[in-house]
Amino acid sequence: MSYFLPRLLTPADSHDVAQGVDVYIGQKRKVKKVGDTFKISLDGVEYIVLGDDIESGDSVIVTGKK
Repeated sequence: MSYFLPRLLTPADSHDVAQGVDVYIGQKRKVKKVGDTFKISLDGVEYIVLGDDIESGDSVIVTGKK
């Protein structure tokens, strides 16, 4: 037996709310070099930055989680 009640109670015009790293997509952040990698900080958590010709101090735009 299946229950569809939660879906029936969701308003038709509701939209998904961004969570986690998705909140920062489209924002600029400064890059810093940590060891041999380049990282940005989002809410105190450091994430590795992937890309070509990145230098410490550059600004990057967050484009996704990968």
